[in-house]
Amino acid sequence: MTDNFQSWMDGTRQRVEGALRSMLDSYRGQVPELLAESMAYSLLAGGKRLRPLLVVAAAEAFGASGRERVVTDAAVAIEMIHTYSLIHDDLPAMDNDDFRRGMPTSHRKFGEAAAILAGDGLLTEAFAVVSGGDEPSRLRLCALFARHAGARGMVGGQVDDTVSEREDTEAFLDQVNRRKTGDLLALSCAAGACAAGANDEVIGSMQRIGWLMGHAFQQWDDVLDVEGDPALMGKAAGNDAQQHKLTYPRLIGVEATRQSARNKIQEARALIAPWLPAAAHLDALAGAMIDRKH
Repeated sequence: MTDNFQSWMDGTRQRVEGALRSMLDSYRGQVPELLAESMAYSLLAGGKRLRPLLVVAAAEAFGASGRERVVTDAAVAIEMIHTYSLIHDDLPAMDNDDFRRGMPTSHRKFGEAAAILAGDGLLTEAFAVVSGGDEPSRLRLCALFARHAGARGMVGGQVDDTVSEREDTEAFLDQVNRRKTGDLLALSCAAGACAAGANDEVIGSMQRIGWLMGHAFQQWDDVLDVEGDPALMGKAAGNDAQQHKLTYPRLIGVEATRQSARNKIQEARALIAPWLPAAAHLDALAGAMIDRKH
């Protein structure tokens, strides 16, 4: 990782964090204090902010100058939806996790009802953020958000991940991860391109790139759950096995999972290559999906 890329990531994260705090501050006095506190608790808990970074990097690839407001709003909205999904994933009825990013999960901190409603609030308000302007791209952005975050996308993947009647096959697991993880990364890449004014063909290509990244990201997470350092990950390793979850290491082994993830990132970077050097940050983010420690 180069110093310039690290500096870009740090600066982009700072801008996103500031926008998230400003958005949360606007709710103070307008929503119940418990709701405001529980939304802020999870939304400001840190993390890689990978999805907002992808939004900004994809927008840069297609000329984001003059469109900074809609790009920032898309980045904020995607992080709100991602955080809502984590809150709900951690619930006892789903993954039943006690810690997230080294902190008690929302339902452990505030109770299940408050956690569910905090997630509901973040999901709904995300659409208020992304639709909050008069730029022509915002209507298309709303449609992209609904498609990738909804029943045909991430929520559908969450259902596949929780049903007892499942197929213990790699094809079924691919379907789960394409929706549960891949759709939000596909949305991130597509939303950045859309906010920058890219055409439908380009947006479709960015969706493909995001799905490849998301698939590889989930495969690498599966590897980390087997052999990662809990201190670096912010949660215990081995939870997937304890929950008897279907994972790639369980189906094809750890080394084959690593290689599959690397192959997907190689394909994603080949698709990005025609847009270099404008897409340099997007290309670097693709590379960061694998060979990571957390």
